[in-house]
Amino acid sequence: MAFIVENGTGISNATSYVSETAFDAYWTDRGNTAAVALVSATKKELLIKATAWVDATFRLSFKGQKGTQTQALQWPRSGVEIDGFALDTNIIPAELINAVSELAWKATTENIFADVKSGAGFRTETTVGPITLRFAPGYSATTLYSFITKLLAALLRSTGNVVEVIRS
Repeated sequence: MAFIVENGTGISNATSYVSETAFDAYWTDRGNTAAVALVSATKKELLIKATAWVDATFRLSFKGQKGTQTQALQWPRSGVEIDGFALDTNIIPAELINAVSELAWKATTENIFADVKSGAGFRTETTVGPITLRFAPGYSATTLYSFITKLLAALLRSTGNVVEVIRS
């Protein structure tokens, strides 16, 4: 697969939100010399995987709508507002670039596409001390990358999901 970075114009065959240069800058700022030292082919593969995971996971949760019908990725988007300001329709947000860079690094040590069994055996309720958590129907255990979700929070619609917390 070709490594084609989305530049905000809605490229029909883009495969990554993040360039190698942006990935290196992100990790240089955070002192991760091992990430910067990865060979080019590995960086490209990881960035393609991380972009695909983010798009597949958050596709229905992103604010706004795709900029064009023919673009390969979910961004750029129109109709997105962050902190009361309209986001330009021709940019890839820093939050997205940072999240993909983080996830690409995680993909060096784990399979971000690993299937997780759902259904029987998963808890619908758990109690720790005086607090009981009851999970919504249909809840299943899966790998949640909480920092990735936090980085993307400003780009996501409110889902309305609720976790019931009961003090006993």
